[in-house]
Amino acid sequence: MVKEACITQLGETLNHINKALDQKDLNELSPDRLLDYKLKYINQINKTKDNIVKIVIIVFSFFTFFKKAFFLDFSTFSSSDIV
Repeated sequence: MVKEACITQLGETLNHINKALDQKDLNELSPDRLLDYKLKYINQINKTKDNIVKIVIIVFSFFTFFKKAFFLDFSTFSSSDIV
């Protein structure tokens, strides 16, 4: 329960930060700083995308493994198949 409350609080704080950023005029920032923010943002998007791809690969691998295991004919299964 404490973990859920912490996550909820972090989400609410992030919403407040996003609202404050929405009201901020980005023209007030220097071009160097805007470029830095853009590169960091793109980097984070790529990390997130890579993590999603890894998760999909893992899920697909498990699905494939269990599909093969489910359709395995145990009448022809021997201990040497394990090794």
